[in-house]
Amino acid sequence: MHITNIEYKTKNKINIYINEECVLQLYPKDMELYNLTIGEELSYEKYTRILEDTLLPRAKKKAFNILKYMDNSEFDLRRKLKNAFFPQEVIDTTVDFFIEHNYLDDEMYASNYIKYRKESKSWRFLKMKLQTKGINGEILERLYIHEYLNCDEDPELIAIKKEIDKKNKDLDDLSYKEKEKIMASLYRKGFDLEKIKNFF
Repeated sequence: MHITNIEYKTKNKINIYINEECVLQLYPKDMELYNLTIGEELSYEKYTRILEDTLLPRAKKKAFNILKYMDNSEFDLRRKLKNAFFPQEVIDTTVDFFIEHNYLDDEMYASNYIKYRKESKSWRFLKMKLQTKGINGEILERLYIHEYLNCDEDPELIAIKKEIDKKNKDLDDLSYKEKEKIMASLYRKGFDLEKIKNFF
């Protein structure tokens, strides 16, 4: 591994390029500790020390701070660590650590996400949002059965009624065109057309 460039992004953030690719982001104290220089042939031993002794503890601390304030999916946590310039090996080890210690659980995250929003948003909308957060289809299918099919009252019907009530209009007083407009608005928000028709 050949250090081809050392780039000072800010006073305290230094990018280390190995074989022309930005692989590490270090602090000035790290540079002093490891004495890295352009043109150096970085040994596997030193590279491993940087990952395990410096970057892994830093990534775990970063992840703790992220999860302390808000639950995240595995996909979102990986993205945030990547944006903080941690190497893939460090990200993988950090994520595995948090999954193993039950700090990171995609099914629990998705369940809570749906539970707090299902009576105000459509299932289609929630499903799309969770897919962008990396939640897989099997989890979504299980949660749909649990949160929607095993309920006394369909959460989507509750959500549709809330949307209609927001408009502060008596549907009986509306023209066909006005009703069509409301129905189209609900459909664009992802609600099932057959369920929307229940109110018209």
